[in-house]
Amino acid sequence: MVLGGIPSRNRPPGLRLRCVSGAAFEICVMGGVASVLSRVRAVHVAGVVVTGAVWILSRMDCDVHTWRARIKRDYYKDKVVWVTGASSGIGRAFCFKLAELQAHIIVSARNEQALNELRRELLELGARSVHVVVVDLAAGEQAVESAANSALAYHGRLDCLVNNAGISCRGSAAALELAAVRKLIEVNFFAPVMLARVCLPALNRARGIVINTSSIASVVPTPLRSCYTASKAGLDNYFISFAYENPDVHVLSLCPGSTVSNVSRNAIAPGGTNWGKMDVAIEQGLRPERVAERALAAAACGLRQAWVAQGKELMATRIACYAPDLWARMAPKLFRGYAESLQRHVD
Repeated sequence: MVLGGIPSRNRPPGLRLRCVSGAAFEICVMGGVASVLSRVRAVHVAGVVVTGAVWILSRMDCDVHTWRARIKRDYYKDKVVWVTGASSGIGRAFCFKLAELQAHIIVSARNEQALNELRRELLELGARSVHVVVVDLAAGEQAVESAANSALAYHGRLDCLVNNAGISCRGSAAALELAAVRKLIEVNFFAPVMLARVCLPALNRARGIVINTSSIASVVPTPLRSCYTASKAGLDNYFISFAYENPDVHVLSLCPGSTVSNVSRNAIAPGGTNWGKMDVAIEQGLRPERVAERALAAAACGLRQAWVAQGKELMATRIACYAPDLWARMAPKLFRGYAESLQRHVD
């Protein structure tokens, strides 16, 4: 072998040693470079994978389990489903999807005329039957129990209760009158609790489902909605215990983000009046049909919670749940501008 122009056998021993040492050094260096490059490649691949995963998650409009959920064939066919808050928004979307699935539907809200019109549309769409129960869930225990007994009397059974009716608020905890707070808690918390208590024997017999329309705000509380977030968080936790106590009844907590509806227009503002405005986030929110369809699929698949929200809201929910310390540092900065913009409307 010839190295450096001199046959290796003719090299002096010291020179041969230095050549061997130099070759070994080069091998070590090249090995180190290869190792570094492989690590760089691994980091690059990991970065690409993480970036891709974040991009996919940011494009989803619900959590992974809810996204994968599918409604089993004929799952809701001929089932008796009672939907409160049925005259508009997510409740109305629930009714239309259930009609497509050929369910028996009981619809409730305060507006009898709107419910009768809804009944006609649902029958045309394919609902097995539609019954109207007019009720104001803020009217107290007697009114709610009477409505529940009327709903149960139609078919003598109940397979699914959808506690969808609710009220939001726009105003600081100090600004909202106590009467308004009581009304909000009455509709958002006590009414679903009372309905579930009255309907429990029927739901147990049917091994039925309770779907509660909660909110992403129960997971990620937002400013100027303190009473609303408290009512929804209380609802979630009450029904977690309820599900433990009643294993034959499946409970799903539906946590939607901003969804196109009248929720902001009908929200309680300081002074006890309606907010009367469509929030930008609500106006640009999810379609209620998508929220209702995902909720029914999640319930059919046995999920206990469904997050249905768009990019930033869903990402904030993930961070708040999986990295609470990080979220505690991020939230004040993120919400400051939001609170100031809402407060300007309040003022």
